[in-house]
Amino acid sequence: MPETYCQQELKQFHKNSELGMVGGRKPVCDSEGNYAPKQCSGSQCYCVKEDGKQIEDFSVNRWEAEQQTCKCARSQAEYKETGMMGKSFRCTADGSYDEVQCTGSQCYCADEDGQQIGSDSVHIINLDKLNC
Repeated sequence: MPETYCQQELKQFHKNSELGMVGGRKPVCDSEGNYAPKQCSGSQCYCVKEDGKQIEDFSVNRWEAEQQTCKCARSQAEYKETGMMGKSFRCTADGSYDEVQCTGSQCYCADEDGQQIGSDSVHIINLDKLNC
C-alpha cells in the first residue's frame, strides 16, 4: 500500500529532525494514514480534513486544546462538501461536538461523537429545559 501524504510528511519531519532541523509541523496521522482531525503547530491546535487542509474558524491555543477533538468540525466540513443541506451541527469553538445536538426540531444530550445519550429529547424552543 503506498504511503499517504500524512505518512510522507511525518517521514520528512523525522528526517529533518535527524539532520538537526528544528521547527516545522509534526503531522499526526490516523490508523488509515489520513491526517487526524486535530493538528498542532507552534502554539496553536486546529482542525483539519482528512487531506490535512485546515478547517476555518476552529483553532485554539495549544494550552486550551486538551479536550479538543475536532470531530464536529470535520463532520460539518465533510457534509458541506457533499452539497447536501438540512443537517445541523452544533460545534464548540474548538471544533468538538457540543453537549447538545439537534436533529430537525428535536434536541438531545450528546457524547463526544455527537451521538444521543439516553432517550430524553426536547423541542428546539425548549432547549433551556434540557439538562445535559
